[in-house]
Amino acid sequence: LLHLYTDASRTALGAYLHGYYTILVLSEEHSALPMPVLEFAAFYMAIATFGRRLRHLPFEARIDSRPVVQVLGGTAGSPLMQAAHAALLDLPEWRVLAPNSRASYVLSEANVLADLASRNRPRELHLQCTALGVRARPAPPDPRTTALLNLLAS
Repeated sequence: LLHLYTDASRTALGAYLHGYYTILVLSEEHSALPMPVLEFAAFYMAIATFGRRLRHLPFEARIDSRPVVQVLGGTAGSPLMQAAHAALLDLPEWRVLAPNSRASYVLSEANVLADLASRNRPRELHLQCTALGVRARPAPPDPRTTALLNLLAS
């Protein structure tokens, strides 16, 4: 079972998958979105960016945001979260991956690598990976994430 970690801050969105990480630095307009929406956008970015790497493999998304885990379970209350969830459901990667995935809430302390990515601190992320015996490899964030953020901010 692979573990996918995602996180968001007012600085950036971040995701980590077994040595691969992606960072999307937020514009001022995007950083003004509600934090749960940014956390969901980080998950969306992870699926869009790493979906081909995950293929049909089972994975668990470990997310330090309870609202995101709830939305992935099918409960989206706010119109922004409903729009973000609808965008995720439209991702071809998600249609392939969803049946073999699950999401769980983790404490921030267990989300260190995605947290470093979401704070746009790749140097520290590389150091942490080296300490764990893992080679950190950056992956460019999928551009559909910026399109989603633009939609949600409009």
